[in-house]
Amino acid sequence: MVGNRKSNDKTRREVLQQLVGVAAAVPVTRLLPAPAQAETGANDLSLAEGQQTTPVAQLKAPATLEPVPWQPPYRSEPALPENAVALPILMYHRATVARVFEAQLAGMLAAGYRPLSLHSALKGLFGEEELPQMPIVLTFDDGWRIQYDAVFPVLKQYKVPATFFVMPGFHERQDGYMDWDQLAAIADFGMEVESHTLNHADLPRLAKTDWGAVLAEVVISKQLLEERLGKTVRYFDYPRGYQNEQIRQVVQAAGYEAAVAIGPGVHQSAEVPYALRRIRVEAWDLWWSVAHKLNWYGAGPNQLKRGRT
Repeated sequence: MVGNRKSNDKTRREVLQQLVGVAAAVPVTRLLPAPAQAETGANDLSLAEGQQTTPVAQLKAPATLEPVPWQPPYRSEPALPENAVALPILMYHRATVARVFEAQLAGMLAAGYRPLSLHSALKGLFGEEELPQMPIVLTFDDGWRIQYDAVFPVLKQYKVPATFFVMPGFHERQDGYMDWDQLAAIADFGMEVESHTLNHADLPRLAKTDWGAVLAEVVISKQLLEERLGKTVRYFDYPRGYQNEQIRQVVQAAGYEAAVAIGPGVHQSAEVPYALRRIRVEAWDLWWSVAHKLNWYGAGPNQLKRGRT
């Protein structure tokens, strides 16, 4: 039974890599709905002549990839091993005014926390670099314009790295989000700009009805950011934290090096890079409130062993 399970897992990975490869070959301009065409077989994986121009939305899940039912609680983070290390990742969304976030950041630095980019933090997690005694990672979801107006200036002033997970091109469909010039500005300054899908999609639910759309959300969002910003996109953020083993495999096959979920928790493991846990805070929170959450989950100044996860 164990041997069969390993064989099936290998088959699933190979199928995913092939599907993601096909999706990645589709020009971004073909993402829009195309005229209806005759079906060639929903589960046909052969690369027939002209298939590389098939719109992503028409790609189907193969029969060898068993669907994972979508049901509450929509999140399925794998268990962490006992050797997980304290590496808190904060999850922000909207902001208010710069001075409120500045007070929070000043308190964080005064308490001894050392902000790292997600890339540097994961190098430490993977053993490629040494982590500081009190590391912390700041991540901002959705790409709200207020993050550019109120948060980015403070980060620049204090020279603190951060990671912004955005939906590329979303500003063209809805007001209140960073445009390409603003995303380029934060990326050129050294902030990480990573993928949060195209439409803030509920991926496990979407996988039940439109497999091609799942591939587009994961693959095309990465392509767009890399083409427009000229930088490698390494990390993925599951909207609302909704994910399962099937979705994590898609993200890995698409070429992402890691992905953040919600958790919540502050402990991470190199064995679980596609479900990194985060604590939700807001830019208007007082520092003592953020510090309380860090202490509660086991990432306070004097908490050197694994606590709540």
